[in-house]
Amino acid sequence: MGIFRSVVVLLVGGALATFLWSNFEQTVVICLFKDSYCTVPTSLSAVLVGAIVTGFLLAVVLSLPNQFRLRRQLRELRRKKEHLQDEIAELRKLPLTDVSDPHPSASSEPSAVPPGS
Repeated sequence: MGIFRSVVVLLVGGALATFLWSNFEQTVVICLFKDSYCTVPTSLSAVLVGAIVTGFLLAVVLSLPNQFRLRRQLRELRRKKEHLQDEIAELRKLPLTDVSDPHPSASSEPSAVPPGS
């Protein structure tokens, strides 16, 4: 799966580089807010690179709260796991026989004759 993903990323990157190179001479003017703010003529490839970088940074910023929440949850689960492992270790140290019955019966099967008969 990693090789397939690498090949796809390489192909998309190559297509993007080819597209940017072929549109290097072309210029665009970007107008925002109904012509109240217009940029100077800029090459199309610079605008595309700016859009890609802006999208990447926006995705990173929007994913940060989720990353911090997941790290906190992972830290809490690790602490809980350590606590439970310590508890299991303590339980394994306990004796297996019943402490309230100091003389266990010789046979574990019940007798056919009820006591007192």
